[in-house]
Parts: sequence; C-alpha cells; structure tokens
Amino acid sequence: MNSSQATVYLPKNSIAQRNTRAGTSIFAVLLLAMVMNSSLFSVMGTKLGVFSLNVGHIVSAGPMLLMILFSIKRLKRLGVESLPNWPGYSLAFLVSTVVLLGFLGYTTSLAPRNLQHTVLIKALGTILTISALMLGAFAYKSREIQWGLQLFALVELTGTFLLYRSGADVNPNALSVRASVAGMCLFALLPSRALCFAFLGGSLLFSFVIGCRTSVVATVGAVVFFYVERTSRKNRVPTLLGMFVIVVGLLVFFPTIMSAVQKVLISNLGSDNPLAEFLLHDKSASKIRTDFLDRFEVWGHSWRYIQRRPVLGYGLGLESELMNARSHNAYLSLLFEGGILFLAAWMSFYIAVLANLFNQKWVMKAGESRLFYLAMMLLGYMLLAGIVESSGLASMSTPANTVFIFLAIWLLYRYSKPGQFVQ
Repeated sequence: MNSSQATVYLPKNSIAQRNTRAGTSIFAVLLLAMVMNSSLFSVMGTKLGVFSLNVGHIVSAGPMLLMILFSIKRLKRLGVESLPNWPGYSLAFLVSTVVLLGFLGYTTSLAPRNLQHTVLIKALGTILTISALMLGAFAYKSREIQWGLQLFALVELTGTFLLYRSGADVNPNALSVRASVAGMCLFALLPSRALCFAFLGGSLLFSFVIGCRTSVVATVGAVVFFYVERTSRKNRVPTLLGMFVIVVGLLVFFPTIMSAVQKVLISNLGSDNPLAEFLLHDKSASKIRTDFLDRFEVWGHSWRYIQRRPVLGYGLGLESELMNARSHNAYLSLLFEGGILFLAAWMSFYIAVLANLFNQKWVMKAGESRLFYLAMMLLGYMLLAGIVESSGLASMSTPANTVFIFLAIWLLYRYSKPGQFVQ
C-alpha cells in the first residue's frame, strides 16, 4: 500500500473501518478455503463411496451457511452493501432469475415431476452460494483472501491428484479444471516467482498428461488475456480495434487457414511427437476434416432442444438427465437449462465486470492487486473454456466461477468507493 492509500480516511462505522481494527483471522482463512473446496469434498466423498449424493449436497452447503453466519457476525448486521450500479443490478437480476426458474421448475410442468426436486436443489444451492460469496466479499480483508485462496489451491491440487490416482469415475476434464484453477491461484498469489511458474507449469503438465486439451489451451489463453489487459490499460480502444481487425482477418481467411491446419494435422497422425500425440491421440483423418473438436454433433443435438424452449429452458440442473449428454458448451448449457433469461442473467454479470476494465480510475486502483490478476485470469479461462466445455462458466460445481464471483464482488466494492479502500 503506498502512502496516499495509507492516509485514506474511512467513514465512521464503515465496514472497511471495522475490518482494519481486527487482525487477520485464522478462522476466516480456513473458512474461505473450506467454501472454495466444498465442491471438491463433495465430489471426493461421493465418487469414493464415503457418502451419498444427498449428503454431498449437505457437505457443499455447510461451508456456505458458515460463511453467511461468519459474515453477519463480522459485519454486525444482515445487509448487502452497495456495489457500483451495473454490477449490483446484474447480481440482483441473476438472483431474481434463479428464484423465478427454481419456482417455475418446482411448481409447474416446466420440469418433469420426478426431477422437480433436482431443480429445487440447484436453485437453492445457487442462491445460497451467491449469498455466501457476496456477504463474504464484503466482510473479508485482502490478506485473509490471499492466504485462504493459497490454502484452497494446495488442498485442491492434493485432492485432484488423489482422485486421479484412485481411479474413481471422474471426468478428466473436471479434474483438469480444478488443477488449472489451483495453478492460476498460486501463480497469481505466491510471492516467489519461481514457485509461481512451478505451480502453473505443474497444472499445465497435469492437464497434458491426462490429455485435457481444453484446460491447456484455456490456461495459456487466460495468461495471455491477463497480459493483454495489463499492457493495454492506457490504450484500450486501439487494442480492441487491433483485435477486431485480427478477428475479421481470421474469419475472411478461415477456410484457407483451416485447410492448411488440417493438412498439417493429418500428416502428423500416428507421430511419436508428444505434442502431436497429445492433440491427435483420439483423431482420424475423417474426424479432422469434419469435427476436430468432437463437439459439432452434440452442439447440434443441444440446439434442437433449445429451439423448442428458448425462453425458460427445461429446468435448472436437468441438462444431463433430459438430453443424456452435456452440451460441451457453457453458453448452450445455460440456454438449455434456463433459456435466454438464464444466459442473459449470467452474462450481464460477466459483462458488468468487463465494463469496469474501461474505468481508468478503478483499474488504476484495483489493477495492481494480486487478486485482480487472479480474477482476470479466471474470467479469461472461463470465457474461453466455455466454448467447448460446460464446466466453469456459470457453474457452482467447480471452483473457477465461485472464486471469480467472490473476487469480482470484493474488487468492485473495495476499489469503487472512495474512503473504503482496505488492504
């Protein structure tokens, strides 16, 4: 914290003032790690046969309830502090949408009767999680968050490795997402540069070993997104124009580029090169020419469902049950489960966060925080990975989104209000 920040006067009885009076709470650090690791504990317990899925829901909900109680105790009251208008309205829109979709899914014929309880559990879980993350963001200090997320990341890496070695029936992509998020947390928060790159490299190596191309590409893309954001703060408009020109150029020459790429890939089929084996181990020449991403068929299948119920979807949490598959695209998954309303609600929040990157005063204050670095990497990861996978973006079952929501609310609140800046 520089001298100008250290001499900021805090409004009387403000949350920021109350937090500066208290030292770093070890309980707060442990609780934050528990909240972010809750889905891991639930997955480990159910996949290893320790407890049932219903108990797993309780395991996930318990830390959220503790977070709410802890935050109320620290804040001394039950209430939601004001955020900047757009992010605040977008969160209100999101929660209202989940309440509406949960109510309709449980009380009407929107969802099949035998699956209505699934809709209710998904809606209540989402509301509980957002409430816990929002209240926690208002109550936590920077140091507590950094330590809590480092502990979370170490536990996440350990649990992910144990699940992988146990041979439990867990989607490799789900394991890779967890490892990637943990690696990005440690990359952003550890003071040692050598350790930062070691953990990030280790998470990439893990994704490489288990053959998860999405996490490798998305993690690299997240780091690039963070780098571009940091180096373009004084030239946002020219940077966007340059990116727009590049995208248009790629679209114009897309057939030519794809033809050249396909020839190179086909020529490397069966190669012993580790990179070629990683990219092409499950490919054939016909698949490279028609559906290299292995997604076109399931995207089309999902889209046919969506066209029948485009506004409200089929019910929260019912994609796999009704379609017997995942859309393998986060945007299609949102449309499937909650229609245009659900997609708009989630995207309004992400866009509201992105819009603040054009607020020069906010970026100048928030932009040098390690927590800001991490939030930007997580956002870049989710937006990119969401194109080919359903996990992460708008998901409460993997930590990428929960960590991002917590950090986004904390950053928007702490750095948008004069006189309430706390480190």
